[in-house]
Amino acid sequence: MTQDAEQIIKTLQQSGCDSFGIGRHLIAHYPDLWKSLNWNKEYAQVRFHPEVKVTIVGSGVLN
Repeated sequence: MTQDAEQIIKTLQQSGCDSFGIGRHLIAHYPDLWKSLNWNKEYAQVRFHPEVKVTIVGSGVLN
């Protein structure tokens, strides 16, 4: 699942989709940094390191 998450993030970045709202976070909390960025260009270069952890809470047929 971690590999799937990595691929999904790459696809989102290539299409310019900031579904995690990182740009909004930067605008709100780091306005000076935001002003110095070319977000459309630099967002595609951001490196994400997703890690998916799964906990099985039950098994069997669902009711």
